[in-house]
Amino acid sequence: MTAKEYLDDHGISEATAELFGLTWDDNSLNIPVKDADGEDLFIKSRNLTGDGPKYKNSVGSTATLFNLHAVLKSDSIIVTEGEVDTIKLVQEGFSAVSSTGGANTFPDHFVEHLKDKKLWIV
Repeated sequence: MTAKEYLDDHGISEATAELFGLTWDDNSLNIPVKDADGEDLFIKSRNLTGDGPKYKNSVGSTATLFNLHAVLKSDSIIVTEGEVDTIKLVQEGFSAVSSTGGANTFPDHFVEHLKDKKLWIV
């Protein structure tokens, strides 16, 4: 599968891909992860070949909240399973975040960023 096919399958427009700084090569879709200030932290890559691990993070990276910088001032936030889900919801006009560590990773320190917010967990 190509990155264009993957993005099309998930309903991600070219404009949204550009907004999030998505890049790709023959084997992976590269998703930039930013800190709470919007500064680049690392790249999370989605393997498109079907061989090996589904996702790969840059060496030395730790789980963080993807898209946190964009929702800090939001009163309501949707917490999704993954980055692509977050990207799609942002494209549709919602405030959303996800853990870069996967569906089973949500450390206690994430809660500090989300307290006093109305949350939907999907």
